[in-house]
Parts: sequence; C-alpha cells; structure tokens
Amino acid sequence: MKLTKAVVPSVLTVMNFFSGYLAILLTANGKLSTASYLILLAGFFDAFDGKVARKINQHSKFGLEFDSLADITSFGVAPSLLIYKAFSGEWVVIGALVAFLPLLFAGIRLARFNIHSEEQKSLFIGLPAPSSAALLAAFVLFYLEIPYNIGALKFVLPLLIGSSFLMVSTIPFYKFPVISIKLNGKPNILLFVFISSLVVMLIFKSLIIFPIFFIFLMYNIIRWAFTYGKTEDSEMANSGLRE
Repeated sequence: MKLTKAVVPSVLTVMNFFSGYLAILLTANGKLSTASYLILLAGFFDAFDGKVARKINQHSKFGLEFDSLADITSFGVAPSLLIYKAFSGEWVVIGALVAFLPLLFAGIRLARFNIHSEEQKSLFIGLPAPSSAALLAAFVLFYLEIPYNIGALKFVLPLLIGSSFLMVSTIPFYKFPVISIKLNGKPNILLFVFISSLVVMLIFKSLIIFPIFFIFLMYNIIRWAFTYGKTEDSEMANSGLRE
C-alpha cells in the first residue's frame, strides 16, 4: 500500500484519538493527573490536524467525520469521566448526571459543526469542545496540586455547567493559537500571549494551566459582552460554523 501525504493529518487525528483513549483508561484506574495531561495533549493534536489537512490540500469528508469521532472520545467521554472520578466521593449518583453534560453538549456541538462545515477565519462561534475539555482537565490538575481544600463543588459545578452551555452558545471565541505574526494586518498579540503562556506553563505546570485557560475564557466572554451586536461579530456569527 502506497502512503501519501493525505496520511499526515489522519495520523494527528489518530494521536488525538489515542490520547483520549489513554485518558479514559488512566482515569478509570485513578491516574487523574496523567489523564488530565493526556486530554490537554489530545487538544494539541486536534489543533493541528485540520490545519495540516488544509495546508497540504487534503481535507475531506472522511477526515471531518473521523476527527469528530476522535473529538467525542477525547473531549466528551474523557473529561466527563475525569470529572466524575475526581469528585465522585462528593457527588455520588447525581454527579454522574451532572458530569454527563460535557459529553452531551460536545456531541451536540460536533454534530452541528459537521452540518455547517464552512470555515471561519479567526473566530469560533461557541466554545470549542477541545477548549471546554482542556478547561476541565486543567481544573482537575489545579485542584490536585493545591495544598488545602477549596470546596471544589463551589467551583467545579458552575465551571462544568457554564463550559457545557458555552459550547452551544453564539459567543465568538478566538482561535488559540493563531500561528501568525500578524492578525488582520496588526501585530498578533494573541500569539505573543500564547508563547508567553507556554513558557509560564512549563515553569509552574499544573498550578498555572487552569488560571491561563480561565482568563482566556473570560477575556472572550467580556469582549463579546462589550461588542455585542457590532458588525464584526455579527458577520462572524453568520459566516458558518466549524471546529
């Protein structure tokens, strides 16, 4: 069998799929920290498979569907199981119902985006499933590292419910990272923030990942609140939906 360049994006999708699969296995065995990092790793692979496919002109319907199957595993099943396992001692049965939300809304979002497959240039409409999963995984890492009890349910319930509903909202979110020196003809501040965040993450690891993701989430929500109804966001909201 002859291998072609079309295999490259599929390999990245497989790595996303495999990372999510390992995250599920490790969560089931109580390895919550490693499972959380694997969800973040799956997000890294997912961020580039579509970009690579378009760069080499190898995007296809098969690639879209395969990517969605990987995404529902890594960013639906894996974070839902992770959250339930991390807090099952406090949540018991009702926790299973609440922890189902990331899986449910990731499924709805992915199905919607498979129908509306047009490409957006700089914004997502609604919180991407990988970003929602990364936020939850980062919270688990943060919670496992802090040396005192913060009353996790006070934080994780709003975070869980909020991130789930944001996936099917119409709030525009910047694509992150945007690998370009300039964005819309201006210096790309987001790229600088992204690189700086990576450096900080490498230094402080699990204690800083969640705050960075949370700040990025709130930045987009606040930006939307102050620009609601303006031309740029309205045009982006009507330009199509795509993960």
